[in-house]
Amino acid sequence: MEKSLDHYLLDFLNSPEARDSTRVAESVATLHASGRLSHRERVIADDILRLMTKAVEVSVREALAEHLKHSQLLPRDVAMTLARDVESVSIPILGYSQVLTDEDLVAIVRGKVPAKQVAIAGRARVSSMLSESLAREGDRAAVLRLVGNEGADIRENAFGNVLDRFGRDADIGAAVVRRPKLPVGVAGRLVGLVSESLKQELVARHRISAEMVNAAVRQGGEGSVLTFIAPLNQLDEVVDSVRRFHREGKLTPTLILRALCLGQLDFFETALAIKGGQPIDVTRRQLMDPKQFPNLFRKAGMPAGMLATCVQIMEILAAEIEQAALLPSDVRRTVARLVDRPDFDARDLEQLLSTIEQRVPIAS
Repeated sequence: MEKSLDHYLLDFLNSPEARDSTRVAESVATLHASGRLSHRERVIADDILRLMTKAVEVSVREALAEHLKHSQLLPRDVAMTLARDVESVSIPILGYSQVLTDEDLVAIVRGKVPAKQVAIAGRARVSSMLSESLAREGDRAAVLRLVGNEGADIRENAFGNVLDRFGRDADIGAAVVRRPKLPVGVAGRLVGLVSESLKQELVARHRISAEMVNAAVRQGGEGSVLTFIAPLNQLDEVVDSVRRFHREGKLTPTLILRALCLGQLDFFETALAIKGGQPIDVTRRQLMDPKQFPNLFRKAGMPAGMLATCVQIMEILAAEIEQAALLPSDVRRTVARLVDRPDFDARDLEQLLSTIEQRVPIAS
């Protein structure tokens, strides 16, 4: 016959040795997690667990954590008490308990205890909010565990933090390359960070053409970013990328002009809209209006020395844009007319940008 909760409590209070207290803790935790208790009994059991979390013996608290880590019935305050305990007690709860909220776990991450961060990074499911916190504040081992965890929802901004902090770490770079799916902007950054063998793996795993990688390597910097933005088919993907560059302070005038010269009109108009603080559809209409375009340009904080070049390109394109969607190659041919080179390529773009920069200092 199973003992009553009163008997377990008396046994715990009267246990002369730590191993006896630990056995009682295991029994109470198992009974609590079983789901067999009535509401009244559960209230009593909850209080017994709270008492046990204050036990001097670490083995008692370890037993509670191990036997309650999968329990959906564990009171959140008890889970948090165990999560804040020493590592041997906290790690089972941090690694498995579904009772803890993302906010609870982020608070633990900010405590900067490496072993606890690693446990959180290895959970079966790691939300984008939690991934962002780990990417920003986790130590190397935690970040490596995070990027190697297929159950982690890692967004582009979090990947950016990872690469900012550990971009030259070979193990972390390899783990990022081997993610099931990567944002194109992240793939673009990896090209300049990882070894040749990992570049080849990047091509194979994420269906990136070798030509694209080679072009990114040749152009480097801003050119490599746009090389990987080019294949985006959905406007919302382009908008997300432009917003991220803006947040990170990387939406520079030269990057915006590059986009126009390379035929990436969605990127160009989205960048002007975000820099100017106005809707994209409004910006699109202003781009087609020669009278409004200069004001749009200034509102977006673009250098005056770039205006003449952009006006010339847009004037040539305006009629064609109204009639049909243009391919990037159409825009590149237009730019080629400005630099008088029918075989316009990246080197010509650098020459054009260099000429503009000589007219006026380019500041972000």
